[in-house]
Amino acid sequence: MFVNTLRGSGVGFGAAPARSQRYAGAMHWVFAYGSNMDLGDLSTWFQGRGFGKPGVLHLAVGSLPEHRLVWNYRSPSRGAGAANVEPDSACEVPGLLLQLDEPTLAGLDQKEGHPERYRREHLSCRVWSGEPRDAWVYRVQPAYREPHFVAPRREYRDLLLAAARRHGFPADYIGQLERLELAE
Repeated sequence: MFVNTLRGSGVGFGAAPARSQRYAGAMHWVFAYGSNMDLGDLSTWFQGRGFGKPGVLHLAVGSLPEHRLVWNYRSPSRGAGAANVEPDSACEVPGLLLQLDEPTLAGLDQKEGHPERYRREHLSCRVWSGEPRDAWVYRVQPAYREPHFVAPRREYRDLLLAAARRHGFPADYIGQLERLELAE
């Protein structure tokens, strides 16, 4: 179930539930910076593993301050590089803040390999309107980080690129994705 809170964006997985159902149970904000920004890809993964449609209740464009996007992880499921974020006080990573229900957070933990491959951390993010928002952020565990650049496949990079364009990310960020070295 997805409730589109960005008017006119054309994103959605179905009709909004009744207000009383929408907020039943725990809600979690997650900062998505990789393939989870593509809600179609996320939905395909969830449904392909029997989870049903992901419960994304709200979506907001935002950023992770004092971090940079890096390519130091080899994803076994993608067979090439996948995005990671690392602290960097001079940078900021654009992404999407997704409000998820409890079952969707549990499913996302499985997708990201938490806590073995990616570790979920609570960090301070920012909605592009300037509002601060604490959110879960998945970061690659040190044991799985490569000491060098790991190129992603075109299909993976294109998920990030499409989301960046769709949500109006900065032109320099889009340019970095366009120039990214890709795996064969």
